[in-house]
Amino acid sequence: MLLKFIRLCLIFILIGGGFILYQQHAGMFPQVQKAVKGISTNKSQEISNQLKKEVGSEINQAQKQALNINLSDVMNFFNKGQKITGDLRSLQENVKKDIENLNKKK
Repeated sequence: MLLKFIRLCLIFILIGGGFILYQQHAGMFPQVQKAVKGISTNKSQEISNQLKKEVGSEINQAQKQALNINLSDVMNFFNKGQKITGDLRSLQENVKKDIENLNKKK
């Protein structure tokens, strides 16, 4: 669950950062925009508006998912991790005891 949360945060940061960079640098190259032929200004504006709407909805969805994570979910994740490490330690101790028993029998 924690890994899912971290991935969600990274996606949120990347989408948000890309959106901010797009807004800051969209008007920086007007000569490039004039050089593009075959698309009308209205059509490009529609595409731009649709892209902004989709990015905005993705950001809103990511925020909702991030807010739905409970503290208990995070604690359960850490408790499971501790249990797994405890199980691995007990397995290691059992293997050591078995090896010692085999050495004693020889």
